Amino acid sequence: MSATSRNNLAGKLYQLRYTKAEIMAFNEGNYKEKKIIDEEEVEEMKDGLNVAEKTATNNQETINQEIESSRLRVVDLEGLLEVEKKSSAELQSVGQGGIGCFELAGIYTASLSVCFCRFVSQLEEYEALISQYEDRLDDNVKLSLKLEEAKRQAEDKTVTILSRDSALNKLTNELVELKEEAASGSRHEAELVEYHIRSLNEEISDMKCNIHALNEQLLKRGINLDTVRTNLAVSEADFEKLSSSVVGKDRELRNFAQIRDSLIARLDRLKADLRRLKGREV
Repeated sequence: MSATSRNNLAGKLYQLRYTKAEIMAFNEGNYKEKKIIDEEEVEEMKDGLNVAEKTATNNQETINQEIESSRLRVVDLEGLLEVEKKSSAELQSVGQGGIGCFELAGIYTASLSVCFCRFVSQLEEYEALISQYEDRLDDNVKLSLKLEEAKRQAEDKTVTILSRDSALNKLTNELVELKEEAASGSRHEAELVEYHIRSLNEEISDMKCNIHALNEQLLKRGINLDTVRTNLAVSEADFEKLSSSVVGKDRELRNFAQIRDSLIARLDRLKADLRRLKGREV
């Protein structure tokens, strides 16, 4: 670039309220677009990272709405990426016709390309978080159902044990009555009673074995129930972390969208400057 062209460019940039440092950077070919984040946006981002989402078991409908909103957000972001591609192509087309400003156009194109690449990366991370979010939601629902089933089985075993205990007490009372009859009756009656006593003793023994087995099953059900509760608590904690991550990632994407808007505004202004310069040189 000739000295005259650099001076003309510097004059134009000065009229457009560029700083001296930015004009010098343009001339040296190493200008880098600054990313300015408003302090209020920073505070909102910090607040967003601390937002706690409701769990799936407490508010299923709200979670479904959040997932749908996130999907719509992804679709919107993909549309914005297409806009950036078109803006970059337009800039390159205009830059080729601008005499003495091609380097400046290249700098803005490079800045937009960097923003575009980072935007794509953030979008991919966002989609991965949404996928994990949905998977964790399914896990929570399955664990909740498993917990309810474990509770039901434990209650059924408890009812069965109580019923067997009652039957055992009844058999024990009958055994006592038969022994009393054997002591006061004839020898024949005593033999019949003795036979019934042996039969009752065997039945009582079997009943005790069944009750013991049921108690062991109930103990295992209790252990399984505790395990399911623990897994559900861990899953819900992970779900909360994922919810916070989704909120934080959404904030980051919004911030990138603001940076993109700033770049596009600068690009539009540069294209207008290039057109004016081209018109004067013709």
